[in-house]
Amino acid sequence: MIEPDLGHDFPVVRGDIAIVGLACTYPGARRAEQFWQNIINKVDAISDVSPERWNPEIFYDPDPNHEDRLYSKKGGWIPDTFSFNPFKFGIPPSSIAGSEPDHTLLIRCVFEALEDAGYLNREFNRERTSVTVVKGNYVGPGLMWMTLRTVVV
Repeated sequence: MIEPDLGHDFPVVRGDIAIVGLACTYPGARRAEQFWQNIINKVDAISDVSPERWNPEIFYDPDPNHEDRLYSKKGGWIPDTFSFNPFKFGIPPSSIAGSEPDHTLLIRCVFEALEDAGYLNREFNRERTSVTVVKGNYVGPGLMWMTLRTVVV
């Protein structure tokens, strides 16, 4: 039986859980199996940014104290081959252009986690089911927009 722990400012549930599905997208790994193989094989997925992603003449300066510039050209990049079919999820294609890439990654990963668990084509108790999302910290268009408008120097 799961019982809530009421001694916190946030809900804490104690009891048995089961992880029945997993999905992820990492630099150098499109799916969890490939990510695990990269760990086993000690794959370094950090690389120089491709000039197609951004122009280093605009965004790069080796001086870390230079304002409005990045001092590294390296990062963990999710490949441009990431594909997302909005029709599959009932999303109008016209709304994708203005969306944050995180949203489409999240939608696809949740779908793949449910698929991995075998829950796409069968009924299950949705009241006792949750999806846990863990996100790395990187600068996307939405975060950059918010940062540029909220940071006071």
